[in-house]
Amino acid sequence: MKFIRSIFDVFGYSPFDDLVKHNELCIESVNLMVDFFESQNTKTLEKLREIERKADKLKDNIMKNVSSVLIPVDKYRLLSLITLQDNTINLCEDIVTLLSVKKVYTSVFKQLLEIISKISNAYSELFDVLRNLLAKAFVKSEIEKVSKIVDQISKLKEEFESKQADFMKSIADYRAEQFIFLKEVYTYLYRIVENISNSAKMFEYMLG
Repeated sequence: MKFIRSIFDVFGYSPFDDLVKHNELCIESVNLMVDFFESQNTKTLEKLREIERKADKLKDNIMKNVSSVLIPVDKYRLLSLITLQDNTINLCEDIVTLLSVKKVYTSVFKQLLEIISKISNAYSELFDVLRNLLAKAFVKSEIEKVSKIVDQISKLKEEFESKQADFMKSIADYRAEQFIFLKEVYTYLYRIVENISNSAKMFEYMLG
């Protein structure tokens, strides 16, 4: 019998299913946000609001039930992780709301969005590892994979930060109003990158 099933059988509620579902919603929100820069799909904001509602229900369910069960990870860090993911979803909704009322110059953000997509993909891989960890009783080889992915995300964050000067140069000749708006969009994107990076670190801390 696999380890994950034994957790369910012995302890009843397990937060891991809800955590994985919440992660999937987080990744979906980031991907929708990135796609919106190109597509300008008017339904994107509606989809993000629905994702936020679903994510809130999952977060509430974890917070309501996790205190009464035994799980093989740090509960406080698990709750911090889901809060960070929830913040990422909110940031994605905020930036799409902003872009829905004012057009953005997609080409200016191309390199930044490519890095964010790589970060999102790497973060998703952490939860593939989580499934294996639960199935294999937290073996060392799987935990080592987590550290490698977290390091990869940290390097991608550094790459994003290194593009800031180039980005500022690329918008230097825009009118003041456009410059301020595009800089604000950059700030939102950076907060999303920072939040995912912090989530990845919290994931690693959660495993102890």
